[in-house]
Amino acid sequence: MSDTVRLEELFPPDEPRAQKEEEPWVEHAPRIPDGLGWDAHDNVELNHRKWCKASDKPIAEVEKNFASVSHPLSLTEIRTRLPEHVQLVQYAVLPEKLAIWVVSKTRFDLIEKPITADQLEKKINNYQASVIGKTPAVDLKQTANELHELLIPPDLAGEEQICLVPDKSLHQLAFASLVSAGGKYLLEDHALFYAPSASVLVLASENAQRKDRATKESLLSIGNPEFDREENPNLADLGSAETEAKIIAGDYEKPIELSGAAASKDEFLGNFTAVAVIHFAGHFLANPNSARNSKLLFAGGELRASELGTYKLPKAKLVVLSACETGVERYDKSEGAIGIARTFLALGAPLVVASQWKVDSEPTKDLMIAFHHHRKSNGLSSAESLRRAQLEVLRNQQTQAPFYWAAFSLFGGYANY
Repeated sequence: MSDTVRLEELFPPDEPRAQKEEEPWVEHAPRIPDGLGWDAHDNVELNHRKWCKASDKPIAEVEKNFASVSHPLSLTEIRTRLPEHVQLVQYAVLPEKLAIWVVSKTRFDLIEKPITADQLEKKINNYQASVIGKTPAVDLKQTANELHELLIPPDLAGEEQICLVPDKSLHQLAFASLVSAGGKYLLEDHALFYAPSASVLVLASENAQRKDRATKESLLSIGNPEFDREENPNLADLGSAETEAKIIAGDYEKPIELSGAAASKDEFLGNFTAVAVIHFAGHFLANPNSARNSKLLFAGGELRASELGTYKLPKAKLVVLSACETGVERYDKSEGAIGIARTFLALGAPLVVASQWKVDSEPTKDLMIAFHHHRKSNGLSSAESLRRAQLEVLRNQQTQAPFYWAAFSLFGGYANY
């Protein structure tokens, strides 16, 4: 592989296109290649094959379920359609260096860093192992500062949200926990969210804008569903998740709150396509060998990722997966990050909140209650609400370590809600 990336590999050149009437998101959702292949540097056909391999679904089934965008958006289209208050930071991990693009309405910069892919992966693996091992914040500070210096471009606008498009080993990194030279977490300076590609950022943002018209949000809140104890003898009851679901329901005008035996697979599938906000607080079991067989546990049955492909989410504005490893189930060097969050993006949800690692139930409950409260009572955007909730958790002396607050991230597009 050449140690260079041409601009057109990340942002294809402009092409004349037939004009057509704008359609709802689920009718022109990004085909899995660009939308959910999680690799902005390969061509569309290759990304298509990668997704189908990762999910164990035949190409015909994927194309049947999701309408396609035939090409990734060009740089001109991205900059034209990029939301006003977003700055895109996109990475390319090359064998001998790291390339970082910064794109906004007013800025387009390329920054190169002299670090090999192997060196970067080792540094990230060591840092993440420390984070997941609940290492105190003070002991993480030096490495967190080194990674901030390496990865975060200077002079990012403080009033704008940052959309991160990681590459390769960077998918594993909790960017929010990186520490600036001034001693502040990246999260303290910016609201953050992630997108699989620049094209998905734009399309998901436009989807969110269309759905922003619905002001009275209906909610499906699932908490601590009963599950098969014989099949899952090592899983704990999640009393905090049940409390979480009940309290969150109180913030919404039209809530459906289900827990315990009432939180069945049939009830979930019967309601989740008709609500604006979906909140799941329960057990998710990632299958490291087959993403399609990863599953959400419900009373009376489990819901595998492969089963979701037959559904669309025409009304969903936000999906919150308050469970373990829902954002990144596993990382593969050739396929990037694999997680059920991308499935919900493909179904038509413009925003998905999901986790990078196995989380503790009690701090997660506090984080999620604060997140929804900031959205509904304070009228903040989802990205800013998640940021405020995470800041509350990290300012609690008992949960200062990034393990407790940095696991959850927002995936998809920019939204005012």
